Amino acid sequence: MEERKANWSEVAIETLVDLVTDSERWAVIRGKFSPALTIHTKQKVWIDITERVNASSTCIRAVKDVKKKWQDIQSHTKKKEANRKAELRKTGGGPPPPELKNWEKKIVSILSEDVISGVDGGGG
Repeated sequence: MEERKANWSEVAIETLVDLVTDSERWAVIRGKFSPALTIHTKQKVWIDITERVNASSTCIRAVKDVKKKWQDIQSHTKKKEANRKAELRKTGGGPPPPELKNWEKKIVSILSEDVISGVDGGGG
């Protein structure tokens, strides 16, 4: 049985978010495939991100682990921001919703509004 890896440190998460949200890397990661943008190009970007994350951490992770963590924190941040916005629209008292961490704000800044709030009239 494979031994469980250490939890991601806040520094490793911040490094991951900084690297992925860099405009050049983000354009490659989210870009549509074309003769100029191949799967190989995207893989090279993820390998570079993984190497840099590993350099900032005591735990060595594989590319698939880094991609999975990105998907997880992106999904978690979308939900957190959607809930935060819903709380802000409510009337009445109560405590303000929790603020986003700086790295969460970076994720929100690169996502479209529709991704966070959903499309009007989109059902569900």
